[in-house]
Amino acid sequence: MNAIENIHNLEYLSNSIVVLEKLKEWQKARPDNKDLNNLITKYLDITFYIVRLQQDAMAKDMMISKFRFERNKARLELQELKDQYEHLKKLEL
Repeated sequence: MNAIENIHNLEYLSNSIVVLEKLKEWQKARPDNKDLNNLITKYLDITFYIVRLQQDAMAKDMMISKFRFERNKARLELQELKDQYEHLKKLEL
């Protein structure tokens, strides 16, 4: 995750906390308001969905990083084998 994504995630979390605190305040004032309770449930569903998206993005980035590492490792090993082959080939001459 890069710095810009981190900033966006912090902004989202900050805004989400403000909204949830206000919803909680309203719920205390009107605990039997079905529309408000439904709104809170739906907002929490949205929040959990966004958290899952963020987790999936982090997992994807980690997998890409791992695949790049493995690819680079294989390239280095291949280069070492090529160098050894060339060295052995020169010794035969």
